Amino acid sequence: METPKDNKEERDVLVEQARDAIQRGDRVMAIALLTQAIVNHPDNAEAYQLRGRVRYETGDIRGAKEDAEKMLQLDPQRLNTLTGDFQAEGTEKKARKHTSFLNPHGI
Repeated sequence: METPKDNKEERDVLVEQARDAIQRGDRVMAIALLTQAIVNHPDNAEAYQLRGRVRYETGDIRGAKEDAEKMLQLDPQRLNTLTGDFQAEGTEKKARKHTSFLNPHGI
């Protein structure tokens, strides 16, 4: 029988493998691994966040938006990390533009 610890470790392994793929520049593999992590653990906000970032980087704005929405449904506190990802790349203004639908009143 699988314990919660085993379940978390499995989730972490897939996300770490995806991070390694991102570092190697293999975005297709990263998206596949993160998608599998999401299928296995639909409550994994981190996997949605990473997959959304990779989708954004590959020009899949719609997919990135969908992942951002789901991530924020699961963990609203991740909004700062979402804009932080883009800020680190010097594209914070773009991120705010693309995520303004999440917080239309600027609160």
